[in-house]
Amino acid sequence: MLPEGEDSVVPFNHSFQEALFAALRDDFQTVKRDLSQDLKAIHKDTAEPGDRVLALDDQETTQDEESEQLQQEVICLKDQQIDLQAHAEDLESRYRLNKIHIRGLTTAEEGDIEAYVPALFSQIIDYPSSTTIQLDNAHTVGLLPSENAHPADILERHEENSAIQPQESESSEKIQMAENPEFLMRPATGPRHYSPGEKSRPRDIVQGP
Repeated sequence: MLPEGEDSVVPFNHSFQEALFAALRDDFQTVKRDLSQDLKAIHKDTAEPGDRVLALDDQETTQDEESEQLQQEVICLKDQQIDLQAHAEDLESRYRLNKIHIRGLTTAEEGDIEAYVPALFSQIIDYPSSTTIQLDNAHTVGLLPSENAHPADILERHEENSAIQPQESESSEKIQMAENPEFLMRPATGPRHYSPGEKSRPRDIVQGP
């Protein structure tokens, strides 16, 4: 202890102070290094799995969105398939309705027959302009006009003659047309107007295929 009445003086040792500061700096650096390592370990143990979980969640979300998009595309394709099928059925129905199949025409010049038949039917029945007419050669007659007669009169007379003498009328007309092909192609002279109830319908017309 210091004597009473005298000032207490502690001599300052610079070397001791420097040694103390050096030890403190070393301790601080050690603590800092250890704390950094601890933080890295914590991040490795906890943060990285969390990041992996988030990545997996994002991947699942992306897959769900892609799956939903594919399902929507499949639904859209099915709707398009239904529309195309309905359109195809509509086209097929129109094709069947807009087709007149004629059987019973004798062999003659094809161009003259195809040019005359539409005019013949336009005076007997009504059909759309888009209707196609298919011609088949056969051994029966009666759908072509004879000399100086209206097509409707020809059909009516042919039906009456066929009912009375089918073999004689048919054979006679075949011979006459074979000897004179122009006999088949002569147009009607006087137009007649029929009401819908009076128009005779050709018996050998088959609508549809």
